[in-house]
Amino acid sequence: MPDETRLESPVAELAPTLEAAEAESGHSPERLAVPLDLRNAVRFKGWRGGLLVTFPADVEWEGSLDGLFERMAQARDFWEGAPCTLDLGARQLAPEAMTALLERLASDFDLSVVGVISSDEPTRQAAMRRGIEAHAEVPVPSTKGMAAEEVPVARYLKGTVRSGMVVEAPGHLVILGDVNAGAEVRAGGDIVVFGTLRGVAHAGTTGDLAARIQALNLRPTQLRIGDLIARAPDGGQPPLSKFPEKAVVEEGEIHVVPA
Repeated sequence: MPDETRLESPVAELAPTLEAAEAESGHSPERLAVPLDLRNAVRFKGWRGGLLVTFPADVEWEGSLDGLFERMAQARDFWEGAPCTLDLGARQLAPEAMTALLERLASDFDLSVVGVISSDEPTRQAAMRRGIEAHAEVPVPSTKGMAAEEVPVARYLKGTVRSGMVVEAPGHLVILGDVNAGAEVRAGGDIVVFGTLRGVAHAGTTGDLAARIQALNLRPTQLRIGDLIARAPDGGQPPLSKFPEKAVVEEGEIHVVPA
């Protein structure tokens, strides 16, 4: 049985990974003003339909900011307009420092900070005074949506879903064929493909994180379950699997495991 595959989770609707965007912009690490270790210190991931920015605990604040702004500047178009949550860990951030950060993100990258995660009470209070949702730790998304008995009857589709087509179902969606790259399938419940899935699949469109996506060969362009998003790793598509696979939500992230 194959090992579990963990998909990369970028920002909702922002398409390529930062590294790909940097390549398109013609920038290379050796031409950047900020050292590579600082650029890589701040971590980004898709979360709750937006962007989660995690600041490292072992890098001083100014260095973290330099790395953050340098990375974001290389792919400015991909960040603009995204809702953003800042994970500050145990770092204590003075109100004036938080104000400066929020204003810089808004003015330079059109980022709206909607949440702050910090184990430091004064930092959380500073965020809440600005009308920002604050948490002591990263909240685990709840499984919500329609109960099993409320999900409508599954829709069955026989044939290939070709590029440019969009297929939707209020309940489960079962496709007896392939889903080509450039096609999109959406379902309020599960998606099951008796073939190869190479397009975009969105299960649990009502917000159901218990929904799953399953295929004989799971090679999607992008996967969505509820409000979580993941895409295939860079480096080209891996060979077709010898086993059926499924995408499920585990610990707040989308994972692909043997079916």
